Amino acid sequence: MSKLDQQIQKLEQQRLKLEADLVTLKRQRNEDILKVLEAFPDGNVCSKTIIGILLEGLDVAAKDAKKAEVWQKAGDTFCKRNSSKRSPKKTRPNLKKTA
Repeated sequence: MSKLDQQIQKLEQQRLKLEADLVTLKRQRNEDILKVLEAFPDGNVCSKTIIGILLEGLDVAAKDAKKAEVWQKAGDTFCKRNSSKRSPKKTRPNLKKTA
């Protein structure tokens, strides 16, 4: 295999890893958004209103960096508080063979 082919293969492996990381990060972002939606009391705010709030927030955040920073800090606080409520991941027991 030529040096050029090796570089191509290495970059392709890096690209695949980055794509997998991107999927993981997007999944985490979506889970964080779902946690917020689950925090809303049932029936008090309709889904269309929530969508409108999010859309307006995106618009305001794009125009007002200070407001976006305040909201980001609030989001960080919310996510940290709720990350402790996640159920622990199940781990596989150590299955060593005994002789």
